[in-house]
Amino acid sequence: MATSRLYQVLSEHSKLDPEVLDALQAELEDPSDGRALGELIVRRGLMSFYEMMSFALKHDLFQKTEAVLKRMAEARKHHQVIKPQQHVSRYKLSEDEKLKEEVTLPGRSLKLTIPRPNLGRYSAISTDEKQVVEMAVELVNIGQLQEAEMFLIDASEEFPNSVRVKVVLVWLYFMCQQYKLARDVCAKAQREHPSDINLVEYLGLLEQSLGKHLSAVNHYQRLTLLPKVKPVWYLLLGLSLEHAGLRQDAIINYRMYVNLGQQEELIHYVNQRLQVLVPQ
Repeated sequence: MATSRLYQVLSEHSKLDPEVLDALQAELEDPSDGRALGELIVRRGLMSFYEMMSFALKHDLFQKTEAVLKRMAEARKHHQVIKPQQHVSRYKLSEDEKLKEEVTLPGRSLKLTIPRPNLGRYSAISTDEKQVVEMAVELVNIGQLQEAEMFLIDASEEFPNSVRVKVVLVWLYFMCQQYKLARDVCAKAQREHPSDINLVEYLGLLEQSLGKHLSAVNHYQRLTLLPKVKPVWYLLLGLSLEHAGLRQDAIINYRMYVNLGQQEELIHYVNQRLQVLVPQ
């Protein structure tokens, strides 16, 4: 009878009772379905989701790279980025992806740093969910982008109510310059969690990255009505209002940024736009 590689590795390297493992294996419709076996083990409480994902990475069960957890330690020592060898189709990133922490908005050549998600504002659904998110962020930080995506996509299925998982996945796609993919993932997550500020901010910036300025206006108008407003939101709202032909509203928001902003480069940029828009 064909068995999955997960079953074989669990038999050899895990502390699971062999009889229990065999009983779970016997419940599967397809004995070669390693994903189904893993899900069953997690559902029965024999391993946490984080433990299963870490075990899979350590024993090379994603059919991607050599033992990633060992290579993570080496990468931290030498600041190396190690490219995966292959990537399965349910994930979207290729091995050629490069992180870019800035985005240049089309039309006005405005360059901005992509904001890191504020994960501290979320309560952990569970220790398991918290560890998975932290591991994914660590993988991003050392350049293991495909592994990070893999963690996050699997975690989004295991923890469907976790906003943190979705926010980090959007951030990852955004920095990989997968703007449409990031926008689609973000829009879906924002519909599910309409009050989440991180998602609204990312959605506004992603719409601008794709030249969708009317949509971006709606998102930034929401953000500028909050009790605590980032000055850059006025700048970005002004930018999209200008693109949409709403000159006077753009001027008002640009002036708000000049009064509140602290980044000299951006203030200079806004003053240049005001010189163009305001009659002398």
